[in-house]
Amino acid sequence: MRTRLFASLSIVLFAVSFSLPYRANANLSPTAGDFLEYWKTYYNDRGLQFPTAATVSSDGAFIYVTTLGDDSVTVYKLDGVDGELELVQIVEDGVGGVDGLSVAEDVVISPDGKHVYAVSSGADDAIVGFSRSSVTGLLTFIEAHKDGVSGVDGLLGAESVAISADGKHLYVAAGGDDAVTYFSRNSTSGALTFGATYKDSDPGLDGLDGADSVAVSPDGKHVYVASHTSDSVAIFSRSSVTGALTYLGYVGDMYDMQYPECVKISPDGNHLYVAAEVTSNISIFTRSQTTGMLTYDGYIDNSVGDTDGLWGVDYLAVSPDGNQVYAAGQY
Repeated sequence: MRTRLFASLSIVLFAVSFSLPYRANANLSPTAGDFLEYWKTYYNDRGLQFPTAATVSSDGAFIYVTTLGDDSVTVYKLDGVDGELELVQIVEDGVGGVDGLSVAEDVVISPDGKHVYAVSSGADDAIVGFSRSSVTGLLTFIEAHKDGVSGVDGLLGAESVAISADGKHLYVAAGGDDAVTYFSRNSTSGALTFGATYKDSDPGLDGLDGADSVAVSPDGKHVYVASHTSDSVAIFSRSSVTGALTYLGYVGDMYDMQYPECVKISPDGNHLYVAAEVTSNISIFTRSQTTGMLTYDGYIDNSVGDTDGLWGVDYLAVSPDGNQVYAAGQY
């Protein structure tokens, strides 16, 4: 199971930022001005019990946080002037008809901003859909798809969810099933339709044991899955029409990448970053936008210069302009 993004009952992220582009085959040290400045911590008795992930609406107005302690998606309004947060809504499992959020793990917003989707790894092992008001940020429950119900498979221990840039398909990494699964999305209603699941045990597939994090390339051509048990990143090509995946191969632990927890792709699609918890480093790969295959460029860890904060690193974020990578370490 993925280590939690936040260790306290609050919204606060201590992260290390590194300027890009990365220099191939060389360790990279942060430069002056590359660090975040602490601003404020937000606490809440409800709606922030062990947060696991957060995402921000494209207009920067709202933040959506999944929590495993409250089995919820919590909504905050963000003041664009002073950065203050205002609690808007707590959507809890089993309250008001909401279902499928037991141990909520990850959350995404559709590119058109109309819907929010969360995945859970607890009793539900589910993907949950909500409609979203772009004005108020409020969520309305649509549906939940659970592992083993109505033909749905591949959601046991669902940890991570990603949506294609065209908004047509969602992909879920699930460590319990050692799988990546896709759903087709109705852009009007937000409803999802189960597509297929791809498991490590399937003939010809490898690199999905302990599937933990999934990312879709910006051009929509490829899907990448980081798996902590197999110490690897599995590579798939993607059909933009059906959403179906074709296995291409994987890159593995020969790159000193033990227990990878998070995979992210640069906005230009040229680079892929992998946070590995046990080796406490970030591996950097160059991505072929034609074939989707990855070329190892090196890594960064605490052993170089003044680099610090990467012990137990388990989460990454890339700035919209692609010039910074933010890494959350455990200590």
